Amino acid sequence: METPPPQQQQQQQQQQLLEQQQEAAADFEDEVVASFDSLPLNEKLLRGIYSYGFEKPSAIQMRGIKPIIDGHDTIGQAQSGTGKTATFVIAALQKIDYDKPACQVLILAPTRELAQQIQK
Repeated sequence: METPPPQQQQQQQQQQLLEQQQEAAADFEDEVVASFDSLPLNEKLLRGIYSYGFEKPSAIQMRGIKPIIDGHDTIGQAQSGTGKTATFVIAALQKIDYDKPACQVLILAPTRELAQQIQK
């Protein structure tokens, strides 16, 4: 049996990767949660969310928090002031194991201004 040329092998690998990505995307449900209470959040984090004045999740939070908690790579795009920062911070705080004294989350920001906003 002959080995296909390298270019054909590469095309086959790319096709397989594309099919795997499409299968993974089909398995992923675009679940929308109506409240913070319906998210799998620990009680202390939930109390903190409400104490900061959040009453119900914004549109991006309704769709973005749970997939991050579930371990999916997530890209969220929304206008300024819609709660993107809170979306990934809430998910990151939920994923932290507070019994492990090690760095578990690294948040990068493209500007100092945004880094300061995230820190607050």
